[in-house]
Amino acid sequence: MTPTGLPPHLADLASDEWAIWRWSCLRSAGFPLTRLAALSDAPAAAAADRLNDARDDERQAYLRALAVVRGCLDDLREADDWDSPRRRPLLRAMKALRRGRSLPEGIPTDIVAAADVHDAARRAVGRARAELERTWVEARARTSAATADLVADDRIAEAIVWQNREAFQTVVAPLRRDGTGGSYNQTRRRREELIARYAQRYCAKNDSIGYFGPISWARFLDTGPALTAVSGPGLIRDRRVNCEQWGIDALAEAIGGLPNARRWARPRLLPFAHRTEDVVQPSGSPPIHLSPGQAAALAACDGKRSARDVAALALAAEDPTLRDEEEVYAFLADLTNRGITEWHLEVPFVTAPERELSALLDGIDDDRLQPVARRMLQVYQSAIGAVAASAGTVEPLYRSLETADRIFTRLTGQPAVRGHGQMYAARAIVYEDCTRDLDVELGPEIRTELGVALVPLLQSLRWFSVRAAQLAHTGLLELFHELRADGPETYVPAARLWQVLPRLFPGLGSDRQQAAPFVTDLRDEFQRRWEQVLDLDSGQRVVQRDAASVRAAVARVFPAERPGWGYARYHSPDVLVAAADVAAVERGEYTLVLGEMHAANNTLAAAGFADNHTAPGELSEYVAWDLPTRVVATVAPRVWPGVTSSTRDALRRPTDVQLLMSHEFAEPSVPVENQVAISDLVIEEIDGVLRARTFDRRVDLPAVELVGELLSTNVVDVFGLSTGRSHTPRVQIGRLVAQRESWRFPLAELRHLTGDGEVDRFVASRGFARHHGLPERVFVKLPTEQKPLYLDFTSPILVNIMVKGLRRALEHGPVDGSATFTEMLPTGSQSWLRDGDQQPYTSEFRTVIVDLAGRDEPAADAPARG
Repeated sequence: MTPTGLPPHLADLASDEWAIWRWSCLRSAGFPLTRLAALSDAPAAAAADRLNDARDDERQAYLRALAVVRGCLDDLREADDWDSPRRRPLLRAMKALRRGRSLPEGIPTDIVAAADVHDAARRAVGRARAELERTWVEARARTSAATADLVADDRIAEAIVWQNREAFQTVVAPLRRDGTGGSYNQTRRRREELIARYAQRYCAKNDSIGYFGPISWARFLDTGPALTAVSGPGLIRDRRVNCEQWGIDALAEAIGGLPNARRWARPRLLPFAHRTEDVVQPSGSPPIHLSPGQAAALAACDGKRSARDVAALALAAEDPTLRDEEEVYAFLADLTNRGITEWHLEVPFVTAPERELSALLDGIDDDRLQPVARRMLQVYQSAIGAVAASAGTVEPLYRSLETADRIFTRLTGQPAVRGHGQMYAARAIVYEDCTRDLDVELGPEIRTELGVALVPLLQSLRWFSVRAAQLAHTGLLELFHELRADGPETYVPAARLWQVLPRLFPGLGSDRQQAAPFVTDLRDEFQRRWEQVLDLDSGQRVVQRDAASVRAAVARVFPAERPGWGYARYHSPDVLVAAADVAAVERGEYTLVLGEMHAANNTLAAAGFADNHTAPGELSEYVAWDLPTRVVATVAPRVWPGVTSSTRDALRRPTDVQLLMSHEFAEPSVPVENQVAISDLVIEEIDGVLRARTFDRRVDLPAVELVGELLSTNVVDVFGLSTGRSHTPRVQIGRLVAQRESWRFPLAELRHLTGDGEVDRFVASRGFARHHGLPERVFVKLPTEQKPLYLDFTSPILVNIMVKGLRRALEHGPVDGSATFTEMLPTGSQSWLRDGDQQPYTSEFRTVIVDLAGRDEPAADAPARG
């Protein structure tokens, strides 16, 4: 323990109730932000602004001329001379103004003068339009040159090879070949837009993907400067090519299909079936009585013994119903067909699954089968090795990936790509992790400034977790009583409850990014309470609040003494430092900016981070201390949306309850006694509180903990300081910008930006941004895009990409959908991270906060109270 009473991995955070991991992950873009500057076009933006100005002047001149005519008509009314012969020429003059025609004869001179001013304004619009058309031709050429320069960069071309080989072949390769030559047509425009779309991702976003989104590690220290950063000679210190789990699974399936291979697979009882000594009860089906040999066989199906070993144990029972190995195998096959067991060659969902498959092959004691299976794995690994050897190239990498795909398909009979068009779907059979050549340290000053501002935000999230747990318990209780009414028992099988759980959590196991309704309603209340704390005025653009006063108000508005469930002890805010460079931070010229706040989650537990830490084992030790009580880790299916080798939770404790609730199985390191099948659990009500327990009571905990991970998934994105306003001010608490300024518009109000012509769309977008006071550079979130788009309003091509996104949202998004424009903060001039050439990169620190409240108290039976 440190002098503060904390273990070495934690540092205090301006409070004795909160601490921060000393290690944080620095996520950064793989290319400097300046590469996007070439896509901006100041002359085109200026010409578009002049056209908008001319149109505004023309409109004002028209309204003034119209007002003069109306004044003359009013004079006739007041003089009671409405039938005067002067009225008709005035009405004709009004019509001529509206239609842009010449005035009739006999019109008063003041109307003629006003009309002359309007005519001059109209001609100015024409000249501005003509000037823009000329400038646009030049801007188009500059954009073509900029995109050609981007694809000529081998590093950018390689990045696209890693991500989308089809795009490389059909878009990048032709542009690299043609350069700026060739005609500008629809095909070229689409190609350039795709390159620009990749460029905005590689240069303006902190995505942790390969070398175009490398990570590094930063450490919070108790002494020293606020920020130090030492870059190595290159951008990348280490790059590692890995096998994606689903590819190894497919290879295992192919090997398992070889003759006699199944007898070396390890059958296991599925969690939906409950087994006693001589009876197995499948979920929703009548019980099946087993003979002694069958009972021995099923008892041996533990996922660790091969089917051959299971057969030996079954035959040792000398049961006449099972006379030889083949009859045992037939019995196992029947169990599998009934959904009672799983019996095929299975690879654990772990880091380096190819090693696990190799270990499984070592257990095959068959002189004909083993060499064939081993050869299949060796051929596959050789292909992946060739990919690793070609990393850092373009065409050789393309060829090695194509070869690996062909070998994979030849070995498995399956396509080498899955999840077309999906993000975070682990589409390819291989991926790369990269570490930036950078060492970063954060001194006590930044930690203190961060803590002072974060503590009230964290306190509000603690309140949210308590209320969410209470609401979840209420929902579970309603489901329990409904199911309980159908049976004679005082308890409800957990498997039955799990089947109806999607009624409480509609997104369970689906690809819909849908939070539970009670979470959505609670989020609205949460944000209303924050508006009360901050006393927000919709007219303000920047709201500055003192951290101490906010902390006092939060204590009143968000009372909570301890987190609502085990995993709610974790929160993971992404923190950005806005400063010109490291020296500016040293001078105190910096602002902290809160990026995403991942509530009730430890984002560094994802394998993409944890496996690439300098000492991965250390992080597991951190979690062992952070969570003082056992939690339930749901062994979710690896086929669920968003579950990949990189997103897999790599920091689960073997001592926690591993809930088996699907065909998925636990990692080999988890002791059998901590693996709990959903069929072994029952839910019962004790004094109004639901508890989940096994039949033998080796596990007995609050039912809310059973859905703790599910709750964490549902609340991860709830943080926000205001409800869905059309304009949200920037909110700064102390030195931390806790909320960036943003503007929200119904999609229907933006339809005018989606006209047919590129020029008109650009002009309309420039006028829209100026009218609403949007900064030149923003991020745009659309309902049909999973990630925000970077938008520079001075860039014709980026504006066009945004407009096409709007079109898709209008066509395919929700009827009541909206688009949100959020200021870019830090700005380009506030990107402190530099490479050896002093080029700026966007970056953010992914941190982990631990809630220390109540950790020395016994676990609560009921959901905590606020």
